[in-house]
Amino acid sequence: MNWPKLVVLVRHGESIGNRADETNSFDDIIRSGISMDDLPLTERGEEQARITREYLHKNYRPFDVYLRSPLIRAQETAQLLYPDVPFQINPLLAEVDEGIWHLMTEEEIKQRYPEEIKMKQKKGFYKHTPLWGKSCQDVENTMVRPFVTELLLFYSGKNILIVGHGKWFGIFDGFIQGLPIPQREANIEKGLFDNASITRYERKSDKLTLGEKNIIPWKGLI
Repeated sequence: MNWPKLVVLVRHGESIGNRADETNSFDDIIRSGISMDDLPLTERGEEQARITREYLHKNYRPFDVYLRSPLIRAQETAQLLYPDVPFQINPLLAEVDEGIWHLMTEEEIKQRYPEEIKMKQKKGFYKHTPLWGKSCQDVENTMVRPFVTELLLFYSGKNILIVGHGKWFGIFDGFIQGLPIPQREANIEKGLFDNASITRYERKSDKLTLGEKNIIPWKGLI
């Protein structure tokens, strides 16, 4: 088994969920009943993806393999990046399912499940498994590690593009670099993968090594 030659991660463009984070209205999305899997891109997110597309086409040759998450925001981003390419959908690339935190407002959780908040604070969000959801550790064990095995088994020597999600990328990055849990948690909290950003890993000395991280082609343009 051997690593791919190149792995390029592109986070999806801004979705209505990301916009909600900025406008303090994420609770409104929860109340609306929209599934976290179905959050579409905003107009700004679409423009971010178009600018990132120009950067990719200018700086990278066509990839051997195009993979994406099954979620809507990743699908829309992939279509904007490479409209004529049939992306392979891989369920292992889906974003972290935060369960109760995507189903109820924080105030509702405080009122009905106060122990949930206490447990999250005690264990740290990386290891805490929310009600009806998965922890980052769960995602690492059941999604990221199996996906890395697929990279080694099926994509040795290939150039791969992956369209996915910020927290998943954070877990993948921490695993590939062998970072301790506190540093992985801190990096995810910092949000080191911006919308429509590009991160590159290259095979060096039989290892997958981080090249450039969080390149933002649209920064300063919109």
